[in-house]
Amino acid sequence: MKSCPICRDELPDETVLQVDDLGHCVVCGRRFEAKTDLPETASSTTVSQPAVEYELTEAERRRMDEVRRLRAIAYGPPSKALQATKLKGFLALMIIACILVYAYIWDRHRKSQQITSSRDQVTYRAFNALFGPSSPLNTEEKTDEFRHFRSTKVRWKGVVSYVNKGTDEELYVILRHPLSFAASDVLVRFGESHRSAVEELKVGQAIRYTGQVSEFDHGTGFITVREGQLRP
Repeated sequence: MKSCPICRDELPDETVLQVDDLGHCVVCGRRFEAKTDLPETASSTTVSQPAVEYELTEAERRRMDEVRRLRAIAYGPPSKALQATKLKGFLALMIIACILVYAYIWDRHRKSQQITSSRDQVTYRAFNALFGPSSPLNTEEKTDEFRHFRSTKVRWKGVVSYVNKGTDEELYVILRHPLSFAASDVLVRFGESHRSAVEELKVGQAIRYTGQVSEFDHGTGFITVREGQLRP
């Protein structure tokens, strides 16, 4: 086996040492010149001197870098690098998918919170406009619409018109809400833990209260609120 005089890489026996146009070895890429001295006598044989290595110029380095880059494109990246690239692409897609799913879930949650918040803030005037005596809805429409307001938390203010001091669910207060048009009375049921505060209420006293809407009576027009609590 022969070898390159610069890099010492082995060459097949039938391979002739070659250089490119810039004088670079096609094996190692290093530049050299084969210096040959011819004797004055024609009968003498040609003597080859060791190759002389030259430092590449900036332009030559750029050209060699470009050649290597083009070779890399032609032969493709190594298998490990290709696998790593594919893995990075897959991870990037997974991250993007997770972000999109999270954004969708968060948007749904935000909208549901807005709906809940708007219902929690429903005023007595708005509720009475839908289900009170002056409502334009018929009985069937009221029943259908009430499904969306059942268990809605409210914070209203009314005037005590009756206090019932019975036990269990019979501990309740009836309140009126003065408006310029017909309005439904509200029956607020309290738990035993609120008995002392309820028993101190007087007819005609204005109070603030909270609770959850549980039902409304088509006949009497009463709106029933459960889990009532008095507020300052």
